[in-house]
Amino acid sequence: MLTCDLACVRAQLKDLKTELAALRSKLNPHFLFNTLHGIVTLVRKDTRRAEDALLRFSDLLRYVLDTEKSGADSVPLADELAFTRDYLALEQLRLGDRLQLRWQVDEAAEGVPIPVLTLQPLVE
Repeated sequence: MLTCDLACVRAQLKDLKTELAALRSKLNPHFLFNTLHGIVTLVRKDTRRAEDALLRFSDLLRYVLDTEKSGADSVPLADELAFTRDYLALEQLRLGDRLQLRWQVDEAAEGVPIPVLTLQPLVE
């Protein structure tokens, strides 16, 4: 059985608040709101697409939290591309056909390390 005194609980709460603050600073709050609103709309119209959007959204949040928790300074370009593709797929819920994408990525570059969360702000 695990036990934790008041100081331990306070430390854990502080850690959680720090993680949440990091998440908030890395993903635009308007993006979060717009994504959730788009998913709510999809739930009423197209449950399959809503499920796909929720999975993408959870992958985005997991990526941000995992990279923050690990303290990684860099990740392979392929990981950043996957994150950015999920981000743009969710943006497409709101923008529809107004968002047109064409990807050209040299496969040899996908293993190159780049700083965490550098592509998303560029496409935003």
